[in-house]
Amino acid sequence: MDALTRFLKNWLLFAVLLAIWSLCLGAMSYGFILAFQVPPQIAEYGRAQNASANKTEQDAATETIAEGTVVLALFTGVLAVASIIQGIFINKQIKLARDEFNSTHRPRIRVKHLWLNEPIEIGKNIRINIVIVNSGDTVATDIHGRIAISVLTSIDYLPAKPNFANGVSFGVEPNAIRSGLTIEFDKIDMATMLTGEHISKIGASMMDLFCFGDIEYLDSDRRVRKTAFCRELRLLVDGGARFRRPEKKNPDYEYQD
Repeated sequence: MDALTRFLKNWLLFAVLLAIWSLCLGAMSYGFILAFQVPPQIAEYGRAQNASANKTEQDAATETIAEGTVVLALFTGVLAVASIIQGIFINKQIKLARDEFNSTHRPRIRVKHLWLNEPIEIGKNIRINIVIVNSGDTVATDIHGRIAISVLTSIDYLPAKPNFANGVSFGVEPNAIRSGLTIEFDKIDMATMLTGEHISKIGASMMDLFCFGDIEYLDSDRRVRKTAFCRELRLLVDGGARFRRPEKKNPDYEYQD
């Protein structure tokens, strides 16, 4: 809790106490009036003794003080209520300003690199290396991700909803990434093997291998953020292979929120 929030709560507490004090002051004023009010019998006797005098100077002064005290109590109560209402509006303004600040000053996880840990071999699981970086302004926490591989014919498209049924999960230890910090995940076993037919068709551009995933994390307000990524495997002339961004951007697989 920052200093401004503590100050606002203390200020609201003071306004509530001020309202309670005004109520007590009003009650005391009413009792004060009753205490100094002249009983009817004595007042009748006084009027009989001196019909020309309605009130003595002491009665007039007492009534003036009592009335002033009541007015002061009412004014203090109105001031306390106004302070509470003002405090509520200030609290909303502070929350709005904090939300606007966090929307621009937030963590942003992006995938920096993704490559094969070792050459693809027939009947051997594919292993992936992935590097992520926090390019935002604040710390990202509770980071965890999913990654999967899909092999499609060249005329097929990735489904609108990514399928992670055969995917694997990964996380960060310690579970926080400061601004500017880079983290590498090494040798992620995708539990997926390619056949000789797959490899030959990928080389002939008859099939495509996609590696896609997403990374979820929390910002400073504990709101969930997500970065999704997608890479396509390209076989090189020298026999190697490299993941690159697909030629056609897919908003279902490449985004940040």
